[in-house]
Formats: sequence, C-alpha cells, structure tokens
Amino acid sequence: MTKLIDKKLSRRSLMLGASAAYILTISGCINTSTIEVDTHRNVPPQTFVLVHGAWHGGWCWREVKQLLERDGHTVLTPTLSGLGNRASELTQDIDLETHISNVVDAIIAAKLKNFVLVGHSYGGMVITGVADRLQKQITHIVYLDAAVPTDGQSMLTAGPTKSHDVLDATKNALLSLSDDNGLSMRVFPAHALGIPTDHTSYNWVVENLTPNPMRPWFSTIRLENGGAKDIPKTYVHCVAPVLEQTSFPYFAKVAQSDSHWNYLEIQTGHEAMITAPEEVHKILIETLLINRPQT
Repeated sequence: MTKLIDKKLSRRSLMLGASAAYILTISGCINTSTIEVDTHRNVPPQTFVLVHGAWHGGWCWREVKQLLERDGHTVLTPTLSGLGNRASELTQDIDLETHISNVVDAIIAAKLKNFVLVGHSYGGMVITGVADRLQKQITHIVYLDAAVPTDGQSMLTAGPTKSHDVLDATKNALLSLSDDNGLSMRVFPAHALGIPTDHTSYNWVVENLTPNPMRPWFSTIRLENGGAKDIPKTYVHCVAPVLEQTSFPYFAKVAQSDSHWNYLEIQTGHEAMITAPEEVHKILIETLLINRPQT
C-alpha cells in the first residue's frame, strides 16, 4: 500500500486517463492500492533505468524488471563496478565517479534518449550524478528509499548535519566492517536490510549480495549542473519498517515538505524492489502520469 502526497493538487480531484483516478482529500493523502492502472492500454512504452544500492547488483530488480517488460517497457539494470557479477573487478580505484560513469556509459551504449531514472539506497548518490550529466534525457527521477546528496556531499555526509566526532565514529565503524584492509565492506545480513528471514527470496538475496567497495562511500559528489534540480522527481520512503540508523527518513521529510517533489510511502522494508515488486512497479507506472512540477 502506498500513500501519495501532492500539495499542488491536495484540494481537487484529477482524472488521468480512463484507468487512473487520483482522488485527493483535503489532507492530500490517498491509498493508491485502490487505483487501477491499465499499463497495457493507457501507458505507451517507456524506458526505465534502475540503479541498485550497496552490496547489490542489477539482479535485485529481477521481478520489477519482469513486470515492466511484461507491459512492453524497456528496462536497463546496470551493475556497478566491483559488485554483483562484476565483483571480480573490485579495486582501490573504484569510487563514486566510477559508478556514475558505469551508468552513464550504459545509457550511452544503449542509445537512450528519454527515460525514467530510478535509484535505490546508495544508488541515489549515483543517479544524482547521472542526472547532473544527462538532465535533458531524463523524464522523471525516482529515489527509492535513497540518498539525495547536494554538491560536495558523500554517502557519509549527506543528510542531516553531523559533528566531526560523529563523522569520525561512523567512518571508523564502516572501516571495521572490512575484511580486506579497507578495500570493501563486508555484506550486511539480508534481514538487517529489511527482508524477513521467512521471505521467499531471502536465500536468493543472501546468495547474491557481495562486499561493497569502500571508497565510493567516502567519495564526494560534484554537481556542475545542479544534479536533479530541474527534473520531475519522486521520493519513495519505505516505512514498514523504516531502516534504522540511516538518513533516509531525513531525505523523505525534506521531499515531503518541498513542493517540487512528489512524495510517496510504501508499506514495506528498505528492500522494496524485492519485498514489494508489484507496488514498486505500480509507483513507476504512476510517475509517467505525473506532470512536471511548476517552478
């Protein structure tokens, strides 16, 4: 179940096609589980680029990808250097810029022109960098429980302001997760990422998670063109449960209070593309029906 907050339309109803009715109350909240979206008939084929987060690979989008392709859409799920089926590429040279270039290069190789860009978790860092380079090619950008950095921030510093002591303690804690002298962070348990141990995909996830390159976590992002500033954007916050000790609730709160964002909540844990693929699919289709925010 998802909840949509749209401040500009909170006092009126808007019909989007014969198959999607957004009935917005005075509070601006709706239950999108009651909306029927006929993706076959009313949404023309689109292209989606889905970017995974830490410890994952393009594999994690398997079910969402299948659902989108079933509807006739094109889906690109690149795997970042040093992860997934590219784990053997792990070196000290991999940083955030490497991962941004991975996705940009995949988009260029596929000759994509207009597409929806989606990033999960750490993938929010990556898609922000991609958006900075390819702004005019992106029709909508979706942050799925993801980091939303500003210029000069890293995965470590993005979010609420932190003291030097907190930053140092966090960095040391991350380094303590390394089994290879700081080259990578060991894999987090899947249940710690929000997948119940009795979930049907739990073992599959455990088998596919790989250590995450350490350097990208500390790399700062450089946004010469404002990042995703001028692109229609949606923040999707996973709230059942909220992933503890992260900045995602902070990013969600910022998006919820900013009229330039479309904000949604999904009743599942952090790994929504695995634990709630049908809901993620529905959300991605709904982004195609959202008009560009007014500035």
